[in-house]
Amino acid sequence: MAQESGRRAVDGHVHRVFGPTARVFPCNHLYVFDVFHEVKESTRISIIIPTKDRIDYLGPCVRSILKRSTHPDYEILILDNNSEEPDTRKWFERITREHPHVFVVPAPYPFCWSKLNNHGMEKATGDVFIFLNNDTEVISPDWMQRLGGQALREDVGAVGPLLLYKDGTIQHAGVVVGLGGWADHLYQGVHPVHLGTPFVSPMVKRNVLAVTGSCMAVSRKTIERIGPFNEAFMICGSDVELCIRAHEKGLFNIYDPFVRLYHFESKTRNPIAIPPCDFEMSEKCYKAYRLKGGDPFYNANLSLKSNVPRLSETP
Repeated sequence: MAQESGRRAVDGHVHRVFGPTARVFPCNHLYVFDVFHEVKESTRISIIIPTKDRIDYLGPCVRSILKRSTHPDYEILILDNNSEEPDTRKWFERITREHPHVFVVPAPYPFCWSKLNNHGMEKATGDVFIFLNNDTEVISPDWMQRLGGQALREDVGAVGPLLLYKDGTIQHAGVVVGLGGWADHLYQGVHPVHLGTPFVSPMVKRNVLAVTGSCMAVSRKTIERIGPFNEAFMICGSDVELCIRAHEKGLFNIYDPFVRLYHFESKTRNPIAIPPCDFEMSEKCYKAYRLKGGDPFYNANLSLKSNVPRLSETP
């Protein structure tokens, strides 16, 4: 009874603030509610996926979008960044022939994650951009509606989902700037359950300073307002920088655990693969947020040395 009373109270507030297209659903966690923002079926969503070969990843990724997604109006733009394998060419030909809303965009230049995604936006026709890694797979059928409905809000910058490793543990539940010295994912390696910790549970939708570019939704209007990805970043960091730019323009970035995808990234990263320019740009662009208490959406009393929230050992 109390749970339903709480849901009705939140639903009334959401209707007053956002209008009739926003609804509140119950969920399995006590006093946790799922706020859903509808998106019109005619809203086109552009999914931008950079790749170089790796059809073993890209194939299942694209198939999961085509098979599981319930939003009717979308396009998939595959940024072909110097693929070399004959099987890749054959796959490109087959997938674009069988699915007319899948496009392969030639990107014959050295790898730059920011440039590839900016290139994709230039070719895209959608109202919402979803930047997606090729080593992901969709779990939630309504993932586009949920990400798109929130990204289209006037007060929202970027929206990111709950990403899971192959073993079902958390890969991404929001980014904390300053975690690990630079920026890292919260709750990494933890099972996706409703936890009681010194911080909010990973099963609760919340505002964050940043979300990962491995799966990030941003509206075209927001990009026009804050600008595209900073191409001075080569591999990583520009997703965080774009989110910080949105935050500094007064927009909210959102982590939404009611949207789930797999991300088959390794649990251990090789920092040697990150070029010095990315560290230099990260230092320049979000230096202040890396300090203790610098991320406004993370409690200053929590440690920046642990991906699972715990109290800091020093005052």
